[in-house]
Parts: sequence; C-alpha cells; structure tokens
Amino acid sequence: MPDTFKDYADEEIVMSDETWDEHISQKHPEITKEQIRDVLANPDKVCISQRKEKLNHRQYHQGPWKNPEGKDRFWKVVVKVCDDGNWISTAMTTSRINCGEVLFPIEKEEGEK
Repeated sequence: MPDTFKDYADEEIVMSDETWDEHISQKHPEITKEQIRDVLANPDKVCISQRKEKLNHRQYHQGPWKNPEGKDRFWKVVVKVCDDGNWISTAMTTSRINCGEVLFPIEKEEGEK
C-alpha cells in the first residue's frame, strides 16, 4: 500500500511502494520516510524544476548530514504533479538547492509588508 504525506500547502503526496522499495531505499538509503515527511511538511524552499517537478528542500545544520568539508547538506524530495495526483519520484541528500521558480516561501516584492 502506498505511503501518503501532506505537504506545506496541505496537498496530498503519494509515494508508491515501487518508488520506495526499488529506488529510494536502494539508491538513497541515507533518507528515511520520516525525513521525507518532514521535508514535505516543513520545507525551507520549494521550487519548480525545468521538468515541471516540485523540488522540496530542507537544510540540516549538524550531525551526519554535514559533508566532510563541513558544508551543510539538504534533503531533497522531488514530486511529480500529474493529472491523477502528486507523486514522489525520488528523495535524496544534496549539497545545494537547485531551483527554478520559487513556490515557497513566497518572496515579497520590494516595499510589500
């Protein structure tokens, strides 16, 4: 049975058993389902990629998430927005936020309160 999560905007996100069992847990074992849940619910930044996927990022400042040079790491959860719902395609750690259009946080125009 697929896992379901809620994102920061209260939208439902689905992760299929196949995505978890055959991809994320095999190729990116450094991230857990609880961390995926946390990234979706409490992202630092959400962007739209060139491929029209939502890139959800959350930074971790200490512990095993720092790389050997002491630089911060980010959890990234990639969500495909489809006609039949929002689906996690992958989740991993990364050393930087790659971003297109920013969806969250909403950046205010100069002079706005």
